[in-house]
Amino acid sequence: YGYTFVEHLFDIGGWGTVDRAYVELPLSTEQIMHPERYPDDVPTEENLPEFSDILGNGWEEIDRNTMGEWFTYLILAKGLNEDARLEEADASIAAEGWGGDAYVVYFNAEASSTVMVLHTSWDTTRDADEFTAAFKDYANARFSASSKDTWLGEDGFHSFHQIDDTTTWILAPDENTAMMVWQALQP
Repeated sequence: YGYTFVEHLFDIGGWGTVDRAYVELPLSTEQIMHPERYPDDVPTEENLPEFSDILGNGWEEIDRNTMGEWFTYLILAKGLNEDARLEEADASIAAEGWGGDAYVVYFNAEASSTVMVLHTSWDTTRDADEFTAAFKDYANARFSASSKDTWLGEDGFHSFHQIDDTTTWILAPDENTAMMVWQALQP
């Protein structure tokens, strides 16, 4: 995607436009994957709260960042479980409406347990619907279905929520912990 990004910039304004990209860096993988969106399509800033208080003792935050469109695509199309991988074109369509995200990961060494939350905003509700459908296909192939929007995996309990143009994926050691995390995200 980098070559295509630079080629696009060069085509619209030569080396000067390419040079300006070193000063005005792309803000997301989306802008590189879709060069026509650079620099105007600015990602939505998403923030997740601290979950230490609701998780209790022994939980440590080990990572907090943004996935971006590229990693969203990779989860669906190139995950470790080959049987759960979606077709590349389907994963690309599902990830393309990405508007912004935030994730956080907590680990409890004593219990050897993980909590992960990925909250994503999409450009439109239709984009969120497309991702939701693709994620459910992915999750149904990767995990054991527990109910419509929950799954059990070797790594714990997964729940998925869509509200309008946002989606939230929660991984927790059990359903109760996942529900506490979900409740903490509610306004």
